[in-house]
Amino acid sequence: MRVEVRQATKEDTSFSFVVTEEAMRQYVEATWGQWDSVTQRLAHGESFDPATHWIVLADGQAIGIVAAALEPSHVQLVKLYLRTQSRGFGIGALILSALLRSAASRSQPLRLRVLAVNTRAQAFYRRHGFRESFRTAERVFMEARPNPVVRADIHRQCGVPPVPI
Repeated sequence: MRVEVRQATKEDTSFSFVVTEEAMRQYVEATWGQWDSVTQRLAHGESFDPATHWIVLADGQAIGIVAAALEPSHVQLVKLYLRTQSRGFGIGALILSALLRSAASRSQPLRLRVLAVNTRAQAFYRRHGFRESFRTAERVFMEARPNPVVRADIHRQCGVPPVPI
């Protein structure tokens, strides 16, 4: 299976919302009690920025989204969502490895936040070196510090082109 990413476009807004709903609806409902599609779609439309979003492709098919932002002190992973049928094949791990390597090449940590009820995502991130930095009632904040040894061919090692953050 060939996994790659491409820059999102405005035309990807609807696809991105579908993937977001698949990935997040159950956790939003568990945290806040309901998923209001109108409110969620409006919020998604306001936050979807093609400059910070990439579409994850497997064998040319769009299967997910990833969003990251370069901050002065760190790289912030905003979302890494895959369609339900594409989970469990190591694709998320490949994308996350590329992001970790990109942050390491900048000598910066990779940070993220996950809903506290999403223990599956927390376990996934822990397996990839993330540690909890703090927590609120609703969210767990996690961070992975860069490995001090960064090889020149770092992006080729994980088989996914770098997400240009």
